[in-house]
Amino acid sequence: MSKEQKIMKTGANTNLFIQLTQVLKEYRKISFQAVEEYGFTPSEIDVLMFLFNNAPLDTAKDISKYRGISKTLVSRSVDSLIKRGLLSTSVDAQDRRIIHLTLNKNAADIVEKLQISKDFFIRKVTEGIDKEDIDIFMKVILEMQNNIQHLKNINFNSTEEK
Repeated sequence: MSKEQKIMKTGANTNLFIQLTQVLKEYRKISFQAVEEYGFTPSEIDVLMFLFNNAPLDTAKDISKYRGISKTLVSRSVDSLIKRGLLSTSVDAQDRRIIHLTLNKNAADIVEKLQISKDFFIRKVTEGIDKEDIDIFMKVILEMQNNIQHLKNINFNSTEEK
């Protein structure tokens, strides 16, 4: 039995995580190749794309929370991107502890390359798949995301929800 057949035999639940991990791995690889000449780390690419795609979420805390990157790694990446002149910071008007991050104009070409690579990747990954199937997949993913929110209220050491 091949390795792939063994994976398939373990069931759809395990296979889902493996497949999603592979998709993300390939997406990161294509993103990295798109801007290889700049020598960015994967986390720096994540920061740039997050800020481009997720306004008004624009703090290091937002990036850490929604991309699942440690605060230390986000901070290091932000510092590096600021030194390169690609990001700037501003203090929040209501809460001086909050620092907002903004992409500078010199990041425009880089983010455009990353966006083109993202669009290319999505086209290739979804090639030959009916729109209806993609819509169902997105619906399922959103339902799973909703279920994840409910998991935060479960204490696995007891049978009760928080």
